[in-house]
Amino acid sequence: MQEERISEKQLIIPALKIISTNNGTTTTDLIKALEVLLQPTGKDAEIIPGRNDSYFSQKVRNLRSHETFERYNLAEYKNNKYYITEKGKQFLEDKSEEYEYINSGSFSTDEQVKANEKLLKNNENEYFIPEEEIHEGKLITTVTKTRQRSAKLRKYAFEHYKKLGEIKCSVLYMLSN
Repeated sequence: MQEERISEKQLIIPALKIISTNNGTTTTDLIKALEVLLQPTGKDAEIIPGRNDSYFSQKVRNLRSHETFERYNLAEYKNNKYYITEKGKQFLEDKSEEYEYINSGSFSTDEQVKANEKLLKNNENEYFIPEEEIHEGKLITTVTKTRQRSAKLRKYAFEHYKKLGEIKCSVLYMLSN
């Protein structure tokens, strides 16, 4: 059975609620409040090797580095603090009741993730897509099979068909005209 992890998507509404209750929230304050609220366990609670951050706190920091709130005008970041926007306040007002119901503990984590994704849908074609779910530019090694052709056979075939007049070089033909 795979360990249930908290996704960056699941942080958006709780983080907005915390931001909305303070007049300016630092990322550090947001991490502390979300840790109390969501109580990360397992891998999320582990410290990243060589860092002072847990995997959970790094996801919270990603909200800033990915400009998640700014991208959707839900909050702005200035002077090292988050401030909720009018659109963010309206978003919370519109979605708060549904969010509370979805995350009440009555549903499996999988159902909660799917419902939260739908809840965060802005319109018919736009979703919040955290960078952690996009894998672009990853260097991979592939193996392909090709047939190695005989250079000697190619040379003999070329000479044979050239003598018969069946090979004409279109580049040479274009240059000669």
